[in-house]
Amino acid sequence: MRRRVKACAKLRVDISTNMNRPTLDLTLFALIATAGCSDPAVSVDGDGGSTSSADSGPGPSAGGDAQDTTGGPTTVPSNDSSGTTESGETLSAECGNGVVELDEACDDGNRTNADGCNTDCSVSGSVSWTWEPDEGSVAHVTVADDDTVYVAVLETTKTTMNLFQLSGEGELLEQWSVIGPRSPIAGGTVALEGGDLTVLDGQPIYAADAVVRDEDGIYNQVIGLIVAPGPSGWETAENDRFSIRLVATTTGELVGCDGATMFKYSATGEEIWRVEAVGCRAVVATPTGGLVTMGGDAVSAFDASGALSWTVSQPAGNALNGFRALTDAPDGAVLVMQQEIVDPIRLTSIGRFWHIDSSGVVLTTEDWEFPVFTMATDPDGNIFLPGSTRGMKAGTAKLNPEFERLWTIAIDSGLMAMDADSTGALFVANPTGIVKLAP
Repeated sequence: MRRRVKACAKLRVDISTNMNRPTLDLTLFALIATAGCSDPAVSVDGDGGSTSSADSGPGPSAGGDAQDTTGGPTTVPSNDSSGTTESGETLSAECGNGVVELDEACDDGNRTNADGCNTDCSVSGSVSWTWEPDEGSVAHVTVADDDTVYVAVLETTKTTMNLFQLSGEGELLEQWSVIGPRSPIAGGTVALEGGDLTVLDGQPIYAADAVVRDEDGIYNQVIGLIVAPGPSGWETAENDRFSIRLVATTTGELVGCDGATMFKYSATGEEIWRVEAVGCRAVVATPTGGLVTMGGDAVSAFDASGALSWTVSQPAGNALNGFRALTDAPDGAVLVMQQEIVDPIRLTSIGRFWHIDSSGVVLTTEDWEFPVFTMATDPDGNIFLPGSTRGMKAGTAKLNPEFERLWTIAIDSGLMAMDADSTGALFVANPTGIVKLAP
């Protein structure tokens, strides 16, 4: 297949402070074939897609003045830059003095890492590389425990889902094809839509909505198709009410929910148990082997056998309010995003974070600018979610555990899914490809 490698990415960047301070928009363009962008550092050989690196140039800036809180001096590698004047006088730049000098990409006045401007005055949140499939549209991305990246790509015919395994540097490692089931209706067709992706013991497992239409193109039914194309090679179908959501447990099983029930399968596809989970739209696994589900009105925890442990419900009120996104947090806690309608006439709404610990205690709630439908966390508890730059919500924001905005970057084509690796690097999926953002 034809390889496509781009010298650098075109970025639109928002220089943001935290949510309580002013915001300044700045658009930066990294131009193809300009100095420093003409020699991409990453390329991929083989079929399936292409990777291009982004030059380590400007990116999003830090939001707020993050400070070292260790109580003592911090030792960091020196990144003092140097240069010379026309007369031969030596110049130097000191990272951490609050002034961008010489080849520094940023300088926020401190030597704190991953706060938007790193300890070496490089930009956190800047684009490391992008990967694009040769054909089709990206449907999902997830990061495995070993930091390899798995991507689901739906072909334009909507009958085949291709799954790709990439290294953390964007190298294509393996590829699988998932063919949709044959229609049970004579002359009918099946189109794959939506879905969720997880990884269990190195095996990608994908759940897709198989939309069945009769020979006249009229909708008939939806089948939730779960396919594991790896070594064990199994698939099963569920009665799909909402899109099926999947998670791999720490004890090596697969758990899914479909809007009415939650079910657990072995790694080879045998059903272990099935329990009622009304309205379940998302599920995460806890470090102890338990599970937490989210419905529109409640968040519930279950033990490894499927027995209910606790439930946290949103306050009664506007029927349009509800929980919209769920992700895990450190120490077995979970983070939930609630949508709250503030103007029922205009249907304007805000978002609200709920931080719930492993015993079902709501530790804190925090209002956010608008509700989101996907988010992720890194091992340090930092939060990634769709960001906003002057109302443009097709971007990505990083917040610290106190919900203060660290940076925002706008990424073209719209946000579909995201996941972080063990280093805090973020992988963002949009229909055209995958973007890796530096920690």
